[in-house]
Amino acid sequence: MLEFKNQIVHGAIFDMDGTMFDTERLRFQTLQQASRELIGVEFSENYLMQCLGLSARSAEQLAKERYGQDVPYAEIRQRADVLELEHVRNYGVPIKKGLLQVLERLRKAGLKMAVATSSRRAIAEEYLINANVYKFFDVLVCGDEIKQGKPHPEIFISAAEKINLSPAQCLMFEDSENGLRSAYDAGGMTVLFKDIKIPNESMLAQAQYYYETVEDFLTE
Repeated sequence: MLEFKNQIVHGAIFDMDGTMFDTERLRFQTLQQASRELIGVEFSENYLMQCLGLSARSAEQLAKERYGQDVPYAEIRQRADVLELEHVRNYGVPIKKGLLQVLERLRKAGLKMAVATSSRRAIAEEYLINANVYKFFDVLVCGDEIKQGKPHPEIFISAAEKINLSPAQCLMFEDSENGLRSAYDAGGMTVLFKDIKIPNESMLAQAQYYYETVEDFLTE
């Protein structure tokens, strides 16, 4: 149990990309390279920004709207996965500064902890193990294990259930608009970290707590 800002907290649920790891920029690069290789057109930054936090299914639907119904999104995503894993295996996972200290502090306080990520389990497990943070988490809920991805709240509700808590008992850490909406609609105590996208008014309205960096949260 942890008392934070006069609230009693029993659990912590973390998004992965952009929240714990500085991987969103890397993902942009690999998706752009993969799309260039497979369809001769590079996914635009505007499209990729709209995909932040989305499930693969939703991102594919958006890709078809932008690039045509025949766009081989699954193949592009698979190629991007290969490119991203190659980079991570060669250079390691770029961990957000202060993350390890935050995870240690929350675990020391006795919180139950989970990851709720839109990434596939195979990718998520490799990243968490590579970054040496897998040991902090009791549960991992991934995008390929749920019916409705972010911004739907299912993934955060499921993660809370798996650690035997209600969403209202959990801090939920996010960086993207779609992810934050998922956590907010789940009923969690929302914590927003700034990443690629500068938070807009809607995001700030759904964030109980907002921090420029992970280290800023650690200070509090």
